[in-house]
Amino acid sequence: MGGTKFNFTRLIRISIAVLFFTTLFLIGWNFLTRSKKKAEAPIHTVEITTQRMEKKEKIEHFEVKAGRGYFRVRADKHYMGKDNKYHLEGNVEVVFLKKIEGKDVFIYGDEIIYDQKGNHFLLGGKGRVKFKDLLIESSSLEYDSKREVFRSDKGIKFQSLDFSGSAKKIVYSMKEEKINLIDRIYIKIRTHLETPFPIAIKAERFEYRRERKWGMAKGDVRLTHGKNVARADILKFELFPDGEQIKTLVLEGEANASIAEEEKMFSLGKNSFIPPGTKKEIKADEIRIRGFQGLPQIQRLVATGDCEFKFISSEGRHTLIKAVEIRFLFSREGELEEFCAQEKAMIAEVEEGSEPVRVIEGEFMTTTENTDVLDVSGEKDRKPRLLFKNSEIYASEIIVFLDTRDVELKGEVKAALRLQREGERSIGFFSREQPVFVASQKMRYSEQEKRFHFKERIRMWQGSKSLTAEEVVLDEETNKISCSGGVRSIASNEPKEEEEQRIEISAQTMYFDPDENLIVYKEKGSLRIDQTNLQSQSIFVHLKGKKGDMESIVAKERVIISLNDRKGHGEEARYDLDNETVVLLGDPVLIDKDKGEIRGDKLTFYMTDGRIVVENKDRERSVTVIKS
Repeated sequence: MGGTKFNFTRLIRISIAVLFFTTLFLIGWNFLTRSKKKAEAPIHTVEITTQRMEKKEKIEHFEVKAGRGYFRVRADKHYMGKDNKYHLEGNVEVVFLKKIEGKDVFIYGDEIIYDQKGNHFLLGGKGRVKFKDLLIESSSLEYDSKREVFRSDKGIKFQSLDFSGSAKKIVYSMKEEKINLIDRIYIKIRTHLETPFPIAIKAERFEYRRERKWGMAKGDVRLTHGKNVARADILKFELFPDGEQIKTLVLEGEANASIAEEEKMFSLGKNSFIPPGTKKEIKADEIRIRGFQGLPQIQRLVATGDCEFKFISSEGRHTLIKAVEIRFLFSREGELEEFCAQEKAMIAEVEEGSEPVRVIEGEFMTTTENTDVLDVSGEKDRKPRLLFKNSEIYASEIIVFLDTRDVELKGEVKAALRLQREGERSIGFFSREQPVFVASQKMRYSEQEKRFHFKERIRMWQGSKSLTAEEVVLDEETNKISCSGGVRSIASNEPKEEEEQRIEISAQTMYFDPDENLIVYKEKGSLRIDQTNLQSQSIFVHLKGKKGDMESIVAKERVIISLNDRKGHGEEARYDLDNETVVLLGDPVLIDKDKGEIRGDKLTFYMTDGRIVVENKDRERSVTVIKS
């Protein structure tokens, strides 16, 4: 639209890409709990009974706690402290041996203290926990072996094959397979994409439940990938049952993203096209994404609550989409199947440092079966609207052809056109200094030809000037006008020392040539001025200045003039607007009911008093005056 050269279909297809990097985070986080078989040190599975430790140095033994399986201990020192708890010191390792392969829990520390029942363990110094491929480090960690819960509020770091990060606090339940991170959370995701930048998340709280395949981050959530940033109050996600891919993702609470395209990570397959240097900014109260299982494509994106999508080109132009709700639906091949924006929907294109060059507004915008067509509708008291280059057009329905960028309006079209102001030419009868109002049943604007095409019951007006027809074509750049089908125009003239005079001209067709400042009426032309009626095949109106004022009127071919009870016939008639006279030429003939037929070389009709002057150019010039 306007000066912006983006294809809107492509624009819709890439809108989803601005949030795509957030899905990468979720896929990466899945590795937090995904089962990965690791090689474990062999354990001698001999029958073991509960026993008291007596060895103090370089100990290694097993204990059995009723109903809870085995744990293995290694340490440089082992003793009972004054606190009536066991103390392990120096290269401490405790391994909780689970019945299910791959679920053993390893804890390490400079010092580990645990109670006599083996229910509570406190890790000090360089405390570490290893579970599957996850490693957690802290200066202080607590483990409740009965509830199988790890805790720390002293600051922790963690890493796995695919992610790393830190937080102030952690609560990790292995029974529920649930992790809670609290305060100053930072997570870095290492992706397999062709990019040197990891994806990172910052938040105040994070929770993940493996059984439900569900997770949530809260509190000033921030996602970054190189120069790309996204923020929200809350991030929620759900994985498919296999845990390998994102099923749904939700950003809630002042969600926004700023994307500076630099690499291939935002590609959505063969249908993706992001112009180099294009920056994208998104804002919404909530953004909801759903993916295809087994495919990298996005299936659906829904943004709600004051949504705003902005696409900024390297030249500074940008395209803006706004609505209360915006929805995208894609096929499994990555093709756009549906776009919908509803409630206060708007699409605008803006030049750098200027007002929007084109705006489309409506209550409902949609592309369905044919994604090359955007349909815009409204409500009874809120019709869709098209704004561009200071013009404003309303209709019952607006259709945008996205391949050609043409716009079609249907049903009670009402327009206020503010066309070019440069130069000294008018827009037909209409002044370029004021808007021209138009009412019709249909209108189409051609982007390539820069033309307005109005159809059916057209009325154009500006002050006391008006034009009606069945079809009107108006060239936006040249101000050329062509009309057909019962053309009728009404203008005014202010003769010397007289009141304003109404001039009505009609024909089958009309054409305005701005280069000549000339209006041409063709086929069954008719001119009416007060009591004077004129008919001819062609009527030519010469204009002056940029206000559309008439300078002269000439009628040609089979001219008939009627004034009171008299008629004049000729081939040409010239109307003098200042003197209010009509001169009939071309072997003119006057038919008077009392005097019969009178011929002359020139007939002059005086409209002020009804006189008719007949002139002959013979050897003895004669003038006949016929009074009313």
